[in-house]
Amino acid sequence: MPNKNFDEFVDNLQKEIIEKDIQDHNDRIVKLFHDPPNWGKPPDDEITVSKSYKNIRNETMEFFLKINDNDIIERASFLTDGCGCMVATGSQITLLITGQSIEYIEKLKPEEVDEALNGLPADEKHCADFAINILRRLVEDYLIAKEMLEEDVDIPVDDGKINLKGTIYYSKNTLPKAPFIINMAGFGDHRESYFVKLFSKKFANAGFYVLTYDYRAHGETAKQTRRNISKVMQQIFTDIEIVITWVLEKQNERLLEDNIVLFGRSLGGAIILTQGYIDERVKLLLAMCIRFDYHTVPTVRFSEEDIEFISPKYYLKKNPKNNERILIGHCQDDDIIPFNNLLQIKEQLGLSDENVIIYEGGKHAFSGYRHDLFFRSIEFINKKLNIKL
Repeated sequence: MPNKNFDEFVDNLQKEIIEKDIQDHNDRIVKLFHDPPNWGKPPDDEITVSKSYKNIRNETMEFFLKINDNDIIERASFLTDGCGCMVATGSQITLLITGQSIEYIEKLKPEEVDEALNGLPADEKHCADFAINILRRLVEDYLIAKEMLEEDVDIPVDDGKINLKGTIYYSKNTLPKAPFIINMAGFGDHRESYFVKLFSKKFANAGFYVLTYDYRAHGETAKQTRRNISKVMQQIFTDIEIVITWVLEKQNERLLEDNIVLFGRSLGGAIILTQGYIDERVKLLLAMCIRFDYHTVPTVRFSEEDIEFISPKYYLKKNPKNNERILIGHCQDDDIIPFNNLLQIKEQLGLSDENVIIYEGGKHAFSGYRHDLFFRSIEFINKKLNIKL
């Protein structure tokens, strides 16, 4: 076959393939699939952070971002071994986020990517969900690794015989005076645990001072108290009163208008909805995945006195002011603290639907929903404190 005829044959075949692809998808998806901008791994010195993940279909996608000192994405690129829609999705996302901030990525939704692609086919919608989940994990990694201003502190309890080991986080976005968020860890966790450290840095990056500390029998504090949690359970709960006093007295030059917020999950949430609830010095209570009644703990056995002391059931009362002060959340598939605990707490507090965050998935640690939980928490705090950091 002459070269000219062969070239025409190839061109016509290519056109037929593209026309067939457009029939199955749309011209935007086809264009990005056949000639994807930002495809490929850049040189290592052009990568600030990267993340690769494989889904249940054995499709892999990896993003590479170069981020400047102002948290702006200067360059975004990707690789995938997935289908044409996966390639188009990855390419479209890099186009959307280049020149944008980390905060933009955290807020970006799969629906926005789908819209930018003029609509993925119904059986390919998962491409946008998959890619966005990778980006969110990437941002979490970036924020965890990001340098922040950290101060290790000692908070004396028991007349100075024990020092609760803590850390204060803040960032370049934190003003000289700002609200304090006390981030409360879950059972067995401590201030270096992934969930605790992630949210501490996210809140600090948003402009707050964040204090997180190791309870008695937890983390670094356990070197002084040992790790027998059951023996010091009541003190773990009452220590929050001392910690709040410490913030008011020792951090008063930083604390904005005595605005103290408690945020926590699991055991931390129980402390918030017991001792935090009765402490009127605390402006806002954000408690996630909380157990309503510790009689229902299937494995760990507490004394009856301890159960009544640490169970929100024995503290919470209906009050119109609760909606101005309390935000609760839970995942329906939580396999540690069943979802019905949230419904019991909501009922006993008389909370409106606006004060309750519910996710279909996420288990006990809000996996896949942490970015949304963070932004809804920030929205609640800013609204109720009437501030905008």
